[in-house]
Amino acid sequence: MGLQKKWFLWHAAAGVYVLLLAGIFYHNSSKRETDSRLKKEVLDLAREHSLTLIKGLVQKPGSITMDEYDVFTRVVDKDPSVLSVVYLDAGGRVRWHKDARLIGRHIGDLAEEVSLPTDVVAAARDSMQPQIRAVRDGSLYEAAVPLGDRGALAGLLEMQVSRQGASEEYRRGMARFIGCGMAALVAVGLLLYYFFKRHVLDPLHRVQGDLERLSFGDLRLSGKRETGEFGSLAAAMDVFLEKVRGGLDGIRAAEAGRQEAESSWWEAVLAAALPSGCSSMVLDENNTVLHSSLPSQRGAHLLDVVQTGAQDLLRLIGRAMEGPGRAVEGEVSTGEAAWRVRALNVDSGAGMGRTVVLLFPKSGAA
Repeated sequence: MGLQKKWFLWHAAAGVYVLLLAGIFYHNSSKRETDSRLKKEVLDLAREHSLTLIKGLVQKPGSITMDEYDVFTRVVDKDPSVLSVVYLDAGGRVRWHKDARLIGRHIGDLAEEVSLPTDVVAAARDSMQPQIRAVRDGSLYEAAVPLGDRGALAGLLEMQVSRQGASEEYRRGMARFIGCGMAALVAVGLLLYYFFKRHVLDPLHRVQGDLERLSFGDLRLSGKRETGEFGSLAAAMDVFLEKVRGGLDGIRAAEAGRQEAESSWWEAVLAAALPSGCSSMVLDENNTVLHSSLPSQRGAHLLDVVQTGAQDLLRLIGRAMEGPGRAVEGEVSTGEAAWRVRALNVDSGAGMGRTVVLLFPKSGAA
């Protein structure tokens, strides 16, 4: 797997992990905040009209006043989040309910007609403090707000409020959070990828290209110079390659000097050993001419110096190469001249073979 794919998988895994943790945190905090706001709205609604309700309870304990009636018909009854309202007097009798048949009856006798899912009514009556609790299935809240006159209980307002609006608001918030989180993940990913590609992948690819060129004998780095750690690496490689180039130049110079010295040695030896009128040629392991009676042939390849039609000479040299250490003799003709040829291949076993070719005029062959 390439470094680019590994980076993508790492970023995706890290981003999803962070998004998951942030989502859990947002879920808990948003749910608490939404529920707290809903509870506050319920209590504020009751407190907003508490003075009107207390005034009616004090002035007309036996029946509901028009002001109280207006509160339930114009405000509470028209609020879509309020599912049910039970308005009780100090004795626990129903003062107002949307079902008029229940008015005047005691709350304890209405177990079948009125659903009170929690004990907030008793808790509010005992503590004289507003109480609000979630129903077990989480679909609604039940709130009870005591209405007191000079420290004494004058009445009590019980409301059941739906959590649907709060749930929808929570879902919309979660959808916005997920959308923004994914957008941020993509944006940060693109930004980091640009940085990663520009400062990591591209320098690595250039170093890779330099190493590939090294394998083909190009000992120079690309013209673009990196910065930072890759710049230090490129500088170290450049110093190393400079030393390698210097070493190779020295080796080439030494090899050229050695070949020149060897050529001079062969020239001196063969000039002293061969009679006048004879020609000679010495080939290296690559069939390059190290020495020749004709100086213009030195450094050329055997096939470039042998005249067209002298195939007998090439075959004789080939036979000598096939049997190192054994002299091979034969007659060849090159143009108008006829030669007695003696060829010998000497193989040192270390890739330093030499082939000596002696050409004697046919009239004076040794």
